[in-house]
Amino acid sequence: VNAPSLGLAKSNGSASVTAGGTTTYTLTVSNSGNVATSGTITVVDVLPAGMTIAAGAVTLGGAQAANWSCIAAGQNITCTSATAIAAAGNSIFSFTPGISAGTTGTLTNPAKVGGGGDPTNPAAPTPATAGVCTGTNVPSEGCAVDGPDTVNAPSLGLAKSNGSASVTAGGTTTYTLTVSNSGNVATSGTITVVDVLPAGMTIAAGAVTLG
Repeated sequence: VNAPSLGLAKSNGSASVTAGGTTTYTLTVSNSGNVATSGTITVVDVLPAGMTIAAGAVTLGGAQAANWSCIAAGQNITCTSATAIAAAGNSIFSFTPGISAGTTGTLTNPAKVGGGGDPTNPAAPTPATAGVCTGTNVPSEGCAVDGPDTVNAPSLGLAKSNGSASVTAGGTTTYTLTVSNSGNVATSGTITVVDVLPAGMTIAAGAVTLG
């Protein structure tokens, strides 16, 4: 049977992303069939929570970027192309979402391709059908996934102690504050600690002498 057969691969080329940064996904739509595709090919990409992209037309890169048009709405990116992919050919494009500051854990990004005259995958994917993809052609033909990618992010903690269970009226006590970073990358920007002294405890106004 002479027919196109669509497949999808996607990757950002990394096992990790950085909170507050960006990552570029390259999507490769392949035609392993013995004739060229026909009609519209659709790719739907569902960004995970913690990843963002501006609503509207998406700026694309890649060798065949001019053949594709992508629109973002919320976490969903819908891309279409009416340019035929030759038998045994590929069409490659890319886009760059951001990773929200404060994102932690891992991120997995599913996508799905359909249409293009493929008789076994004729329907355009939707966010619902793309969002359940867990691997290549799993659970359905046309699925692809990148991830899970570890999110590189600092994670601040605070410990404080005066090393004693008691203080003396009319005396002083010294608090030691330990700011820790249990994340997998260094902090950046300003770190702020606010300490609220209880009633009965005082400190001179102005710059505080530190040890």
